[in-house]
Amino acid sequence: MSLSPAQKEYYSFIEEYTGFLESMLADEKGKLLALQSRDLSKIEHSIAVSQANAKQLENYEVKRVSMQAKAGYGSLSFRQIIESFPKEIQSPFWQLYDRFERSVGEIRFHNDKSMAVARDNMLALDPSAVLPGAGAGSGEGQSTNPYKKFREEQDGQSSILETKI
Repeated sequence: MSLSPAQKEYYSFIEEYTGFLESMLADEKGKLLALQSRDLSKIEHSIAVSQANAKQLENYEVKRVSMQAKAGYGSLSFRQIIESFPKEIQSPFWQLYDRFERSVGEIRFHNDKSMAVARDNMLALDPSAVLPGAGAGSGEGQSTNPYKKFREEQDGQSSILETKI
């Protein structure tokens, strides 16, 4: 049995999405190295790349949800979709699933590690930037923390990776 046109289209899209995730993983590794180097220009570049990747990831997710709905897969996970296929056509999908899943896991790992390094670097420079209640005026409820927006963006990025795989 061969793949239907809808299955071929879905496979091609997930293959493209997986390639993007593998590229994003390389960028996450670069971000970690930039943070460890404490080189401001490298850090700024890696933040810009991370923001662009987060937007692109969001776009891939919107397209994935749309394609799945159009193909009748609704809110099924990638695994559930593969399991719904006849056994004889599942193999290439499982191989792609493994690459996809591995990339997502490694992106999360490197992002978490980067956030820990960033937090340590900020602690070394200004403990009030990281520790709630540290520093003057902390009881006012309004933060003047310049890193707050960056942390919120990073938190938002990892939430996209929490969607069904």
